[in-house]
Amino acid sequence: MAYSVKTKLVLAATVPALLSTLMIIYFAISDMTAQRDHLAKASPDFIANQAGKVSPEAMNAFIQQEWQSIFDAQAVSSITGGLFISVLLILAALYLVNKITTGIYKLVSGIKTMSAVDTPLSFRIPVQGTNDMAPLAHQLNEMMERIENVIKKMRDISNSVQSSAEILNTNAMHNQQNSESLFLSMDSVSTAMTELEIASSEIAT
Repeated sequence: MAYSVKTKLVLAATVPALLSTLMIIYFAISDMTAQRDHLAKASPDFIANQAGKVSPEAMNAFIQQEWQSIFDAQAVSSITGGLFISVLLILAALYLVNKITTGIYKLVSGIKTMSAVDTPLSFRIPVQGTNDMAPLAHQLNEMMERIENVIKKMRDISNSVQSSAEILNTNAMHNQQNSESLFLSMDSVSTAMTELEIASSEIAT
């Protein structure tokens, strides 16, 4: 099951705190239960070893002594275990956050390269290593591919229009040349008719 980036960040922030709280509660209950059982087991032996009636002061001193001894043993094991589990939770959270941020950094780096002026349109963001940002990298690459195709079509249309303009320009030059030739021909015909008219007048006189 794939989780979103937001869900993973929330889990990275809340799961260690929740597990630490549950761990503290578990150790506290376990320690209190162990202290109760230890005192319940040691009290009859203490009373049996006392000659006569046990005074409240002696009983209080015995309870404090026994509680301190078991507390010291529990404190060492609880602190060691708590630190070990806390380190594991912190490392797991750091791994998850690092995995997400690494993907974000690589995606941002790819976007910077893509937006550079000298970057060709064929550039695509490397998807490998983007981790949870891979879907966004794919979408950006697909968008760039569509943009590249549109620009290629516009370039083809521009080339086609330019070719058509060159053809029209060539035809216009040919038409101009033909018009000039026709004008010269008409001028020659006009000159010939004028000369013919002059010759006819001279013959008539």
